[in-house]
Amino acid sequence: MTKRKKPSGGTAKDLLDELYADPTWRGEIELEEAGIAADEAESDAASVPVREDLRSVGVDVDSLWDLVNASKPYPTAAVSVLTRHLTRSYPDDVTESIARALAVPEALSYWQTLKTAYLNTPADQRPLSKEGIAIALSAYPDESKFPELARLIEDERHGDSRVYLLHPLEESEAPQARVMLKRLSSNPALTGEVRYRLAHNLKD
Repeated sequence: MTKRKKPSGGTAKDLLDELYADPTWRGEIELEEAGIAADEAESDAASVPVREDLRSVGVDVDSLWDLVNASKPYPTAAVSVLTRHLTRSYPDDVTESIARALAVPEALSYWQTLKTAYLNTPADQRPLSKEGIAIALSAYPDESKFPELARLIEDERHGDSRVYLLHPLEESEAPQARVMLKRLSSNPALTGEVRYRLAHNLKD
């Protein structure tokens, strides 16, 4: 095996030029970039059905992430299309983009549908989808949904995605939100980032 030459000292540009001159390093970068391009092409191809249905209601996008990153609201009909496609069989990253595009106020009427999708999505097999749906669930819930959010947060099956569900409780000034955060903080099943966030919020 050929040992890669260690970059010498110099400016950042010098070091970068030296790395690019190394065929081994350059080959690894090109291989990684090719893999990323292939994954993106696969996702684009897989998302054609949902993008075609969006086009039928007047929303024409090259990528579902165009909706996720949109600065302006899109038609309610598009929310209905996205919700229908949320539970269809797509690659994990495509379902994630569909779910994240549903993190809008217009999706509040589909909250129970989102919750069912969250419950039915295995955290270990489809982690991106799980996180995307959690983000949609926590985007604009009214206070009546707080007890359901708390129960989801307590359920260990949902893994690390539960940290996103804390957001509406953290942001709310409602007394019941504070009570729920305090109750959750005493739950021994909550670990890692969830427990850290709970401890941080209760200090405020």
